[in-house]
Amino acid sequence: MLLYLIDRVGAPTCIFGVVAWGSWHLRELTHLSIAYGIIAIVSLWYFNLLITAISRETKLARLGARAPSVRTWTPYNLGLIYNAVWHMLRHRNHEFWWSIFEKASKGESSQWNAEAITMGERIIFTADEENIKAILATQFGSYGKGPQFRKEWKDFLGLSKFAFSKCSTRLVANMYTQASSRLMEICGTTHAN
Repeated sequence: MLLYLIDRVGAPTCIFGVVAWGSWHLRELTHLSIAYGIIAIVSLWYFNLLITAISRETKLARLGARAPSVRTWTPYNLGLIYNAVWHMLRHRNHEFWWSIFEKASKGESSQWNAEAITMGERIIFTADEENIKAILATQFGSYGKGPQFRKEWKDFLGLSKFAFSKCSTRLVANMYTQASSRLMEICGTTHAN
């Protein structure tokens, strides 16, 4: 838990230290109230961030085991974002994801789940089919659909209802509902049973 907490508050701690130190020396050039005001505001921000981070990490620790963490040498783990954008702009996302899972595996058996704390927020990477199906089933509306989505996900999802646009999804859902209702009529079963 301590390592994850450091990921969340390491860079802000450095920022807090630099701003507080600068504000303390600013008191010699300006009124004391300005320097103390800056220190007070930055302190409130930092302690709010610290309490929030401790609360989040405590809740996550209670849930049990976590996926291996992926880190870079950069503050706020910004190197991860840079790598993701670099690969995305070159249409090489697949390589980026493979590198994430290789780092998470650390030479051991293949690991299909990883996490990173970037800019203080937790990012989960998964290539586990069951996790992806569960996410799409429970948070289906959060994902854009359309031709590009179908092109990128066709190998994994096929032409299932997950690969259609919102309008098409309604049509497919209605067809499934009508087909299942008709099947229940034929089999003599109802929802009440």
